[in-house]
Amino acid sequence: MRSSKSEVVEVEDAVHLCIDVQNIFASGGLWQTSWMERVLPMIVSIVSRYQARATFTRASRG
Repeated sequence: MRSSKSEVVEVEDAVHLCIDVQNIFASGGLWQTSWMERVLPMIVSIVSRYQARATFTRASRG
């Protein structure tokens, strides 16, 4: 969110939603991506800093 002066305003009520897709984007997964290994450490960092705001889901098949 930006003010009229283009400064960044912190969002205080944000939630980090982590969707468990059973490693579908990881190496060897059905939808393997080249970016998964690069972004995973950033996701871990965000979740570790804001644990109270992290919500995890689990994808299920069936």
